[in-house]
Amino acid sequence: MDIDAGSIYITNSTNIVADTITGGDTVRIDAQKVDHNINKTLIEFNIPTADAAKAPEAGIIDLKQIKHVVSVQGLLANDSTNTAYKKKEILMFLMGYGGTAEDSMMSALSPSKGFITLVYGRTAQSAQHKVTGNIVKIMITETPEEMTIGNGGTAVKAPIGYSVQVQVAVGKNRMGGTN
Repeated sequence: MDIDAGSIYITNSTNIVADTITGGDTVRIDAQKVDHNINKTLIEFNIPTADAAKAPEAGIIDLKQIKHVVSVQGLLANDSTNTAYKKKEILMFLMGYGGTAEDSMMSALSPSKGFITLVYGRTAQSAQHKVTGNIVKIMITETPEEMTIGNGGTAVKAPIGYSVQVQVAVGKNRMGGTN
């Protein structure tokens, strides 16, 4: 799959070379925005004093724990590669969602291990970003639109695209594997 500058790609492929992703499962999201949320864990405490008239001294301990979450907001739309519905299915698979043949729309797929690469921008513009992490949250909004179905020309409301927000916790796979 060729990488274009206006899209974000979420993939479990380990073969990302220049502006091409080959192998694995990949979802293209028409990007609206990318947010990086970086939080540091601190512990605040008070040190009491022997003099009751004197205010306690404040202290802070830096635990050196950084949490980096990348939030992607965009649209899943039908294109020449996949339908919006299929993209939704693959996105849930990449998160590690699964189920049985009776209750899962993805019963033909087995859940992924969860580690993905988020790619956006193009190498030709020296602005390509790759972030490896784990999908921690997906929010999908279906907005039905009127469309004509079948030869009779019956108008029905059906989802033809989805608004999505995906949160990826950035980190390294410390359990082995290639990601």
